Amino acid sequence: MKEKCNSDVTIEYFLYHFTSKNAETLSSEKLEKILKALKYLYSGLKNFLNRRREIYAMRASGF
Repeated sequence: MKEKCNSDVTIEYFLYHFTSKNAETLSSEKLEKILKALKYLYSGLKNFLNRRREIYAMRASGF
């Protein structure tokens, strides 16, 4: 099953599908730590991509 990956997919959606098979074995504390780490990673990647877009836009404008 191939799912479309786009910006509308949330961290919570990913976490649900990532842990659905192991939900009984993971404590709520571990889930909260995983969620926090994923949000941090997502934020970092989003900032990185936004910065890359800014750099390419500056290069294209002849800056």
